[in-house]
Amino acid sequence: MRDDDSGGSSRRIGRGIAIAFIFLALAVGGAAAVFLFILGGEASSARADVAAIAEEVEAQYAAGDDPFVIYDSGAYSIGVTILGATVEDPTIDFYPGADDYCIVLTTSGGSEYSYSAAEGAQDGSCAPAGAAPFDPEDVGALDTSLTSSEYWFGLSIGDCLLDDTSIISTTGEPSPLMAPTVVACSESHAGEVYAIAGIEGEETPDDAAFRLHTHELCEGAAFTSYVGIPYLDSDLYYSVLYPTGETFEVGADEMVCILTTGGSTTGSLRDSAVAEE
Repeated sequence: MRDDDSGGSSRRIGRGIAIAFIFLALAVGGAAAVFLFILGGEASSARADVAAIAEEVEAQYAAGDDPFVIYDSGAYSIGVTILGATVEDPTIDFYPGADDYCIVLTTSGGSEYSYSAAEGAQDGSCAPAGAAPFDPEDVGALDTSLTSSEYWFGLSIGDCLLDDTSIISTTGEPSPLMAPTVVACSESHAGEVYAIAGIEGEETPDDAAFRLHTHELCEGAAFTSYVGIPYLDSDLYYSVLYPTGETFEVGADEMVCILTTGGSTTGSLRDSAVAEE
């Protein structure tokens, strides 16, 4: 409503400015509080993530394994163990060593949180001077263009297997007695081939290579493409045909991922999108 009293109008305007200024100050203060709260929450999440990763690394070293740590699509892979991330888009650097490992998590904002075998948890980096972190690129690449495996019994993508199997040959030649029975997917079966890859390079794959390759092939894009949803969202499992050091050296340079429900099933799991309940 218009007020013809210019003095009154001026007082109203002046009061309005004062109120607006106070409100702006409160809003700025509130924003700062929220910003600090977000930063505090991110720091707590980062510390918790690092602690969880370190616990799994310790367990795998204690079991005699050689773990690696990578971040991909909202989750950390520590060997064949997957942990959901609570920090958004972090960078992970892992310096391996049973007695002197170091894990460094860097947030998208550049803050570093770490855990080392020698010093435990700390804010900042524990990276050893002059050392290079684990690099997945140092592990032999996979040729994912294969649709069948010459070494593993001639299995092809889409084959359904009567018995679940995670056979690893140690003789250089798979025994005919070890060969899985391929049946029509309309019949009861325990496994289904969904991914095959060749292992490139001449260096014999070690435990870390096995774990990284299974993560990349069996849990990655091949699973999503075949089933219809990501591995982490599914209620399905997999087993792997993978060469030992001895068999790799005599030409067994292929791996096969086999999908399973954990029991017998009828019908193909292709495009089934069986989600975790």
